[in-house]
Amino acid sequence: MHDHLIIKPEFSLDEAWNQVFHELKRATVDPRHPFRTVWLSTMMKDGHPNCRTVVFRKLQDEQRLFIYTDIRSDKAKEIDQNPAISLVFYNPHKKLQVKVLGTGVLHHSNEITEQEWKESGHRGAHSYTSTKAPGEVITNPAEAFQWDLEDASNFCVIEVFISEMEFLQLNGTQHLRSKKRNNELVWITP
Repeated sequence: MHDHLIIKPEFSLDEAWNQVFHELKRATVDPRHPFRTVWLSTMMKDGHPNCRTVVFRKLQDEQRLFIYTDIRSDKAKEIDQNPAISLVFYNPHKKLQVKVLGTGVLHHSNEITEQEWKESGHRGAHSYTSTKAPGEVITNPAEAFQWDLEDASNFCVIEVFISEMEFLQLNGTQHLRSKKRNNELVWITP
């Protein structure tokens, strides 16, 4: 009856959260997993939220995850000004949403970025090696397609320290929702 669900009504809180973390781990190795792309929100200087889709790269542990970016990007500048961020993962096939609140820490030209650059095998190098900065005004789209694929100087890792997580398993009229904060797990009303 609930075969299409990831979180089933009969699950304990521990079982439910184990499934959430299983899905997050799968997304870091399966490029087709719906959690692979995630919405990241930061705060602009004028106080407006700024939301965009990013690629989820690594679940370091249940308290930390990694996203890659170009150090010249708006997201890096916004995190530098205000490290509060939120992420939303959604699997439309299994109707599961995971929301993360946390603090972003930028790693640039340090041991973490060197290790991640090496481990990634330069996957997506075009995203971080453009000779033009993200958002820079250009006169012709072709100007954006100039890279120095060996230059990792703009590669940046956003390490997200998770302060709170929620999942919402949609299921007709009987949605399941839970919150995780400071290793305390609770069911909450959807």
